[in-house]
Amino acid sequence: MVETPSRPKCLLVFPTPIATIPTGLTYVAKRFAANGFDVKTYVNSFGHYRDHQAILDEIVIPFAPAVVGVSYGTFNIPEVYRLQQACRQAGYPVLAGGPHPTILPEEALGHGAQYVIRGEGELAIDDFCRFFFQGERPEDLAGVRSLSYVDGEGRVHHNPKARRIMNTTELGDMDTASFDLDPFRTADGNIKGFNVISAGRGCPFRCGYCSHSHWYALGRRDMDAVIEEMVRKHERYGITNFWMSDETFTVHKDRLLYFCDRLRKERLPFTWMAGTGGLRRRGNARGHARQRHVADHLWGGERGRRDVA
Repeated sequence: MVETPSRPKCLLVFPTPIATIPTGLTYVAKRFAANGFDVKTYVNSFGHYRDHQAILDEIVIPFAPAVVGVSYGTFNIPEVYRLQQACRQAGYPVLAGGPHPTILPEEALGHGAQYVIRGEGELAIDDFCRFFFQGERPEDLAGVRSLSYVDGEGRVHHNPKARRIMNTTELGDMDTASFDLDPFRTADGNIKGFNVISAGRGCPFRCGYCSHSHWYALGRRDMDAVIEEMVRKHERYGITNFWMSDETFTVHKDRLLYFCDRLRKERLPFTWMAGTGGLRRRGNARGHARQRHVADHLWGGERGRRDVA
């Protein structure tokens, strides 16, 4: 019998405690798995918090990954950096991503990260996995889009960014196969975060105070695909109330109205919630949404612009 070679292991870590499944990380895990890695994802939780040493001893070392990916924002950053440094000292390559290392890649590189992926990750992950499976030759690092790293002579490199994925429909549903879901399971059996639907990324506006300069281009998911995922989750888990993970879900009126009208016409038993940076004033879309299953909508103004409410 011929043995099938084992897949290299990738451990993804969300070190900052959180009460719900981080949606973005489900797509990162999905991409590494599609590129040939055996993926395990650890998310720190309030119910079972681990400090950096416990994560290293109880999660990293037993799994023995070929790559440790760490995703984080700014909260609790000293502890995150202690984790990165501990992993590097133990001999594990560290690949950092998320809002904080995107904005301050050189800081992340100076605190334990060997590599940083800036901004949207999928295409950069494809390049990084190709680099890994082709032998991790230093000269190939220049071909990994959106990557920041330090070369053998101590020089910092920031590779050109990958193009934005404008049609996020191709990314499909969130994938939690590599996650331990128990920390997010409620008393009634539901799992916090399963009601989240990724409906789009980015923003069409250019607000000077916003940290999302890497997300300016607006990538959108087809509304039929959004509704089909809602139906699948309802059939499998009984979910009827959904949160739209899209900071500008209501910006394009025609798209919003199509979504609301399909819910109404098909008599789908769903309510939905969304947070948005603004809505262009083109008719009474807010009122239309209220009549079409919206349970909660969090609004925020953008620079006081008159065409945005």
